[in-house]
Amino acid sequence: MAKEETVRGALIIRWGQQGRPNWNKEQTVGLCVQVDANFSRQGLTPAPKFRRAIARNDARYIATWVMGCHFPWLNPR
Repeated sequence: MAKEETVRGALIIRWGQQGRPNWNKEQTVGLCVQVDANFSRQGLTPAPKFRRAIARNDARYIATWVMGCHFPWLNPR
């Protein structure tokens, strides 16, 4: 799967296009949900467990998933 075809990859591309802003955890969570919604409208499901967590409004899972992505602005490796 190409980088732009994943939630993480698509968000990192957006981050770069927007001048590498210093998004906080809450902003990053919201943006990941937006990116997944964009994929959903295209009929794509690159992160099915993440999408199910969104549908359940499982904030704990969503936050854990986002932190596990190791975004360069939030929690780089």
